[in-house]
Amino acid sequence: MPPGSRAWPASPSAPPQFNEHFPLRDGIPLPVRLADGTSHDIQSPISNPVAGAIAIQEVVEHTQWVSRSGDPVAYTPYLRKHPLAGMPGKAVLYQFAWGDETAPNPNTTALLRAGDLADRATLYRHDLAFAENPALPKGPHSFIVSIDIAAFRAIALGAQEQIATFFASDGEVIIYPEPRRFFEVPIVLPLPENLNFIP
Repeated sequence: MPPGSRAWPASPSAPPQFNEHFPLRDGIPLPVRLADGTSHDIQSPISNPVAGAIAIQEVVEHTQWVSRSGDPVAYTPYLRKHPLAGMPGKAVLYQFAWGDETAPNPNTTALLRAGDLADRATLYRHDLAFAENPALPKGPHSFIVSIDIAAFRAIALGAQEQIATFFASDGEVIIYPEPRRFFEVPIVLPLPENLNFIP
């Protein structure tokens, strides 16, 4: 469920909607548009300005806690920096896209922080690529495999070459993919904590 404010449905057949009033990390404002056409920013620290928001946040927090055993963030610290007893640290390469709507940037950066993997992360800057070529899809989730989309082909092949080089070198070499202007290797800090969706 993406963070943001939503109004209750207008008809009983519509899916339930709600306003959980979740802020993003580090005081980053989250602009939201309400069903009545108004908008506002959610930004921490916040009080309880929306009736019922805290109860919804608690349900989400409890659900996340119970689901932690299936969450990769819980296991990421053991990949490289703190391997389990008797296990070697792993070679890691993590590729992700700016503004990914399927795996939102705040979720990805939670994983990178948990595993201390920022130095092993490659960020594909879809915002830059889309600004240069609006023929690209707005959603960059499948950028690594989208060789069938002409506008994505060079980007996908560059990301795949980085993966192939990483595997061929037994995890020792991480190259800068081409087209270079669309990648950050390693990612430029601070980690992107906003959603960064292309409108």
